[in-house]
Order: sequence, then structure tokens, then C-alpha cells
Amino acid sequence: MPCGHLYCLACATFWFHQGDGPQPCVMCRKTYRGESIIKLWLPAESQSSHASKIPDASTGGDQVWATAQEVFDACEAAIANVGAREGDEALATALSKTEVFAGDMEAMGKHELGVMNVLKNIRTALSDIKSLLEKRVSATSAPALPPVLPAIARESEISRLRAKLDRDIQELYRESVLAEEAGLRAQHEHEQREDDLRQRLHDVRRRLESARQEVHDMEAKVASLTDEMTRARKGEVRYKKKYYALKQEVRAGQQSARRSPAAEDDSLIVL
Repeated sequence: MPCGHLYCLACATFWFHQGDGPQPCVMCRKTYRGESIIKLWLPAESQSSHASKIPDASTGGDQVWATAQEVFDACEAAIANVGAREGDEALATALSKTEVFAGDMEAMGKHELGVMNVLKNIRTALSDIKSLLEKRVSATSAPALPPVLPAIARESEISRLRAKLDRDIQELYRESVLAEEAGLRAQHEHEQREDDLRQRLHDVRRRLESARQEVHDMEAKVASLTDEMTRARKGEVRYKKKYYALKQEVRAGQQSARRSPAAEDDSLIVL
């Protein structure tokens, strides 16, 4: 694609439609006309099936397409020989041809900007392969380094680390024991406070029940005294009535005796 993203033939057949209409790039979502899509054929593909699509050598761009084909041939050879003895030479050839082709394409203007993006991606990939190969070669060819510490120093370091590990384990164990003891002590204090509060609540309830019973007894005594006082008042009224009636009888008897002739007789005097 002119944006620099590469697609194989199977992916291009799946994602892109036929014709020269707008073709969207699946990766960056940019849209390009079908005629601006760059078609590069590798030698592994059938020349007969793509002969009609590859530009004819008689056209004005035959040199450009030929150089592009050489670049892809060199890249394919470099990828195929990765790790082999001929890999460095093939990779150097591919990088060289890519740089030359990029220099040639810079003079063709904006019309081949898509090709420049494609070459940029190819050049980046080849550079990454070269860097990985150089790192692997330097890693395999570097001489073995002598041990940093002698055997005695290494044993001493191991003993020191083991002692430090033992100290750390003991410290952790001591802290865990202290934390467990603190937790048990706090739980015991909590249980003691809970028992104390429960006992105090029981005492308060017992005193409250006793006070209620005393109040009930006092109410019963008050009710009994009230009844007794009521009965006494009723008896007092009854006795007063009897006393009044008796007093009236005595007074009537005295008056009757005074009117009687025999009142002169001392024997009839009412004491």
C-alpha cells in the first residue's frame, strides 16, 4: 500500500476488491485508488499467473520494476539464509540494493511515495535482522569470562546470604510470635471486659427486679391500708350514727322523766 503496509496475495485478495475504485488499508484505514496500490511479485510466485500484471520491459518504467524485483530477490535470499554462513553476505547485499533503490526512487517525485514507504519498512526489517545477527555472533564468539569470585569467596558469600536469610526468618518468626501473643492478650482482655460488662448488666437487672418487687409490695400495702382506712371511715360513720341515736334516746328519756310526777322520787333520778 502507499502507506507502507505490506499484504501477501491471499490477504490482498481477501481484503481488496477488484477495479480501480477506492481501496482501504486494513491496518491504518487510509483509502487509496486501486491504480496507486503497488504490486510487487516475488520469484516464488508463478510467473505465468502474473505475467499479465508485471509491467512489460518495453515500457518506460521497466528499469524501476527490474530494480525492485532485484531488491525483493535479495531480501528473500537474506531471509532464507538467516543463521547460515551465507546469511551475512546476503543480508549486506539486500541492504545495499535497498539503499540504492531508495536513492533512485527519491528522484521520481511524489508519484512513487508509496514505494518509498514500502522500502522504508523493508529497510527497517532488514536492519533489525542485521542487529539480531550481530548480537548473536557477538554472544557466541565472546570468550568465557572468569568467575567474579573465587571458590572461597563464593562460599563465604553464600554463607553470609544463608545467615542473613536465617536471621530474616527468625526475625519474621519472632514478629509473628509477638503479633500472635498481642492478639491473644487483646482477645483475653476483650473477653474479660465482656464478662465484666455481662456481670454488671446482670447485677443491674437483678437490682431492677428487686426494686420492681419492692414497688409491687408497697403498692399492695398501700391498697390494703386504703381498704382498711375506708372500712374504718365507714365504721366511724356507723358508730357516730349509733351514738347520735343513743344520745337522742337518752335526751328523750330525761325529758320524759322530768315531766313525770314521780320525778320527785330520788330513786327515779337518772344518773
